[in-house]
Amino acid sequence: MKADVHNSYWQDTADIRVFEPLKNNMEVDTLVIGGGIVGITTAYFLTKKGVKTAVVDGSTIEKNTTAKTTAKITYQHGAIYNDLISGVGKEKAYQYYDANKKAIVLINNIIKEHNISCDYKTQTAYLYAAKENEMKKLEKEREAYEKLGMDYTYTKETKLPFKVIGALGIKNQGQFHPIKYIYALTKILEDSDCKIFENTCVLDVLGDKPPFKVITEYSEIKCQNVVMACHYPFFKDGRHGMYFLRVYQSRSYVFGVRNNSKPFEGMYININDPIYSLRYQFDDRGALLLLGGGNHRTAEKEDERDSYNELRSFCNKNFPNSNIEYIWSNQDCMTLDDIPYIGQMSSNIPGIYVATGFKKWGMTSGTIAAKIISNLILKDKGHDLEVFLPSRFNVIDSTKNFIINGLEVAESFIMRLLPIELEELEEVSEGEGKIIEYKGSKIGVYRDVDKYNAIIPNCTHMGCILKFNHAEKSWDCTCHGSRFDIYGNVIEGPATQPLKKVEIKKE
Repeated sequence: MKADVHNSYWQDTADIRVFEPLKNNMEVDTLVIGGGIVGITTAYFLTKKGVKTAVVDGSTIEKNTTAKTTAKITYQHGAIYNDLISGVGKEKAYQYYDANKKAIVLINNIIKEHNISCDYKTQTAYLYAAKENEMKKLEKEREAYEKLGMDYTYTKETKLPFKVIGALGIKNQGQFHPIKYIYALTKILEDSDCKIFENTCVLDVLGDKPPFKVITEYSEIKCQNVVMACHYPFFKDGRHGMYFLRVYQSRSYVFGVRNNSKPFEGMYININDPIYSLRYQFDDRGALLLLGGGNHRTAEKEDERDSYNELRSFCNKNFPNSNIEYIWSNQDCMTLDDIPYIGQMSSNIPGIYVATGFKKWGMTSGTIAAKIISNLILKDKGHDLEVFLPSRFNVIDSTKNFIINGLEVAESFIMRLLPIELEELEEVSEGEGKIIEYKGSKIGVYRDVDKYNAIIPNCTHMGCILKFNHAEKSWDCTCHGSRFDIYGNVIEGPATQPLKKVEIKKE
């Protein structure tokens, strides 16, 4: 089978559900922006308590971040606990561990209560060291497990097809099919009269206190609470917490591989860069190896195709004679201290909540975020965990002014750009995207056979320069990770507006 470089295994093996865009004005108690695991689970918890809730997604549920994960349900988030103890102390490190542990229980309970068929499988998660120079870091993590009272095993023998020096194992973790799980929840929401709308991009949220007016492409929504479950908060002013200075985005890559090797049990991730994630997904055709890695900050790699080549080399070396059936990529939000932001978005504006920065561990972090935020809305005290508080980070006003001034310069630059002559595009090869100089200005050009698509290579979020992604055929923002297709349409936020196009003179 030829590998599909776009669709994930989850997208190809789920019965896709379609939801209409929101065309009319409406009023609800809580509006959830984003139809991934955070948004849908938040709506689930609120709807169960009788809160009138609606969900809007700027794209479709089967295309969001949750659809591109490797779907590990675990609180073993790489080598994080020693760093947490050192950075925020033992008490908050324990909060992080305990919250994600409870998220596994929540997912299990939801699956059992509603008899959801989502290929759930209990697994042991392993953090392993493959080289002697990695053992010191593994031992430090082991000591952190001891300090936090975590139940674990230690082994030097694993089922991996290569040598492992040592591994920390945590039992009773899990894996599942995330889209089957999400779609099952959407059916439950519909039965509870919770409305879900796809292809409904939110452009702005107006108001400094409830009620808020949420502006979409086609309509307005009045609500008392807004949950920003849209991966990256799209606000770009200081009133909403200045997340554009607090969150960055990182890309990762996944192969879905069939091979003749005996599939191993367990979920694995190594301790040092380059990071490789390994687990099997089982279906009626047998076992599909999910191999992830190639991580890098969005738009910072010279050629993103190198990440796929890195994975391919690892696969050929350790799983020879494999057939790569799926190739996909994902993008995750990262915080400066590696801890998610979950809770009230800004101390200045009550009623707007945020969940972001899951550092590629969205199944448990997203579920506990849904529980924390729904409890805040329901006024259920005792669930606002200090370790996740968004207010733990502050930005000085001078930095804010610098960014805003930069945006104004970018916008004035866009206004004075001239149409581009066709003859100036000959240096762009077929299938190539390139930024070229034209009359003192930069133009982004993609050549598709004999057709050219030219755009202003400045992100519509805050005016940052764009870089062409050769692996995904997209224009990626070097500042905040927004992504646009070759025609300038938004693929991923925080940008909500398409790129400005450049007219091409054909004579």
